[in-house]
Amino acid sequence: RVLTEKRRDRFSVNTRKGVWHCRVGGKGGDVIALAQYAQGLDFVGACEWLTGRPPPRDISAAERARRQAEVEALRAAMVLK
Repeated sequence: RVLTEKRRDRFSVNTRKGVWHCRVGGKGGDVIALAQYAQGLDFVGACEWLTGRPPPRDISAAERARRQAEVEALRAAMVLK
């Protein structure tokens, strides 16, 4: 290999933005998308694989609202960084 040859990364991770990109496969996204891509899982399967817990079943409206508020707060915190 010649030292002047340009080396091109084929897979990158941006930890500041929390995203990845595979130039070979033309895919990218967040950590859930990475689990889907690398493990061949659907969205729910990727979430289960990442958390080690089964998906929630029949949660109450109050619990759903609490979780949504938590997600929105986390998203707002990520934007502020």
